[in-house]
Amino acid sequence: MTFKKIMIATDGSENAEKAAKVGIDLAKSVGGKVIAVYVMDERLMQPYDVMEDEGKNALKRIQKIGRKKNVVVDEILILGNPIEDLPKIANKVNADIVVLASQSKGKFERIILGSTTKSMLENCNVPLLITPQKY
Repeated sequence: MTFKKIMIATDGSENAEKAAKVGIDLAKSVGGKVIAVYVMDERLMQPYDVMEDEGKNALKRIQKIGRKKNVVVDEILILGNPIEDLPKIANKVNADIVVLASQSKGKFERIILGSTTKSMLENCNVPLLITPQKY
């Protein structure tokens, strides 16, 4: 199996950025491309423009990493529920693999909103590359 289309799920956290570097390195090594995905979590009580700015900034950082490595990075920024939408997006874009961090946001968000990584393990039918928290 070759991993030519690599989806990187990000929430803008430091751990997610580390995972993005792994995904971009993988893309570079196989001559693949990256699809960076940020789902603005509609369950959070934040103004839309705040979430949009966070998402755009997270995707911009991944673009910067990709440029440094000469890897093409496409972007997807949507409003939704990451737990439900990330597996669907992986299928829709025909990703060969999804790269994400094992833990990203804080403990409170994981308790209230659930673990995106756990949901991906249970619901995504695309191979996953999960980077550990202390990577």
